[in-house]
Amino acid sequence: MYDELQKKVSNSRGNLILMTALSALNVVLSILGVEFVFAYSAAGPLFALNFLVDEAENYTIIGIVAAFVILAFYFLCWLFSKTKPALLIAALAAFSIDTLLFAASVLLMFLDGELAFERGTVFGIIFQIWVLVNLITGVAAVSKLKKLSTAYVAPVEQGNFDYTDYQPVISDSDNSPQEDDRETESMSFPSIPFQNPEKQEDE
Repeated sequence: MYDELQKKVSNSRGNLILMTALSALNVVLSILGVEFVFAYSAAGPLFALNFLVDEAENYTIIGIVAAFVILAFYFLCWLFSKTKPALLIAALAAFSIDTLLFAASVLLMFLDGELAFERGTVFGIIFQIWVLVNLITGVAAVSKLKKLSTAYVAPVEQGNFDYTDYQPVISDSDNSPQEDDRETESMSFPSIPFQNPEKQEDE
């Protein structure tokens, strides 16, 4: 179970960085005037780029900066979620807002008759849902891992862990009476790993 949960977190992080990279590529292509958009991306950066334009509908520095700030946020969530998986929650919150904006824009364009559900639009909707579900799965796995870790660490922190199955390790020393105190001080119990509770149970 532990390894399976870790795999879900890794998959969620992998999808997050892929979405971020393709979103950045979409922004760059739009700035260069290329009329091509990857469906597997966030809508927020392109919204910022296209809405913050000047009177001549040219891209502005503010729009470009806003788009890359959003991308930087997703990138930082991916980068630091390796050591702090809870940052996937921040990425999920941001992408949930992104999904709501995307859904609202699709609905408004459809009601205005400006949108036909072509293949690109359908792919955009599918991939938007896919990324959202993947992030939700990763966050759920992080929550379960935290509970699993707490369940094993708590007894030791409270002093209730049973050490009877462990034998003390005594360092090499003379058996003379003068060394009794030193032998007692050298006695120690092996450390208890908590990174993978399931492997601890198997042992």
